[in-house]
Amino acid sequence: MRPISGWAHLMSSTVTIAARASADRFGKPTYGTATSYIAHLSRKRRMVRTAAGQEVVSEQSIHLNTNVDVLPSAQVTLSTADVSSTETWALNPLIVAVTRAFDQNGPHHVTLYV
Repeated sequence: MRPISGWAHLMSSTVTIAARASADRFGKPTYGTATSYIAHLSRKRRMVRTAAGQEVVSEQSIHLNTNVDVLPSAQVTLSTADVSSTETWALNPLIVAVTRAFDQNGPHHVTLYV
């Protein structure tokens, strides 16, 4: 597989990801400090399998220019320019599945399915 730097020209979006920190007294999740990543958004509907083994529909995939661990409980924030909306459901879609791609050198990139 090409090094991730060889794919950077395809990654024209920036997303932020914040790990879930805890929940407040009403059960609403709270998140830690968000980190920005260069990404490629692909709006293709597909069936994916969640960590619990359920098959769900993903409306788009986000290919991150990193190989960090991202949990499905994290909060992803997309740019209003990418989703053409200011609605919370569009800016902060739920992560339904996460995959990591590997090559002969180890972890290559992360794909989030939302």
